[in-house]
Amino acid sequence: MTSKIMRHQLQRIRRSDTKTKRKWLIGLSSVSVLIIIFAWILYMQAFVFTRSDDSTKEDVHIAFWPVLKTGLSITGSSIRHTFNDILLEMPEVGRRTTTIENPE
Repeated sequence: MTSKIMRHQLQRIRRSDTKTKRKWLIGLSSVSVLIIIFAWILYMQAFVFTRSDDSTKEDVHIAFWPVLKTGLSITGSSIRHTFNDILLEMPEVGRRTTTIENPE
């Protein structure tokens, strides 16, 4: 029953105009991205941010947002240093210029 409804909806979208197809594409892409981000956050909280210490026998939780903030700052710093290195390796514009004077 559900597959018939889905097939019917897909046929309606295929027969529709470009504007409607674009709306469906943007909507479904957004939903897919949200589902992936939600699953990633659940994974990070379940497996990465939980650490068990054998001596204390209690779970230690690391907060998600501080780790994300630290990761973004490290990534931004790395990108900034890479671009600075690229710019330093480029020759300066106008380094080899010749001045021509008018012989009047």
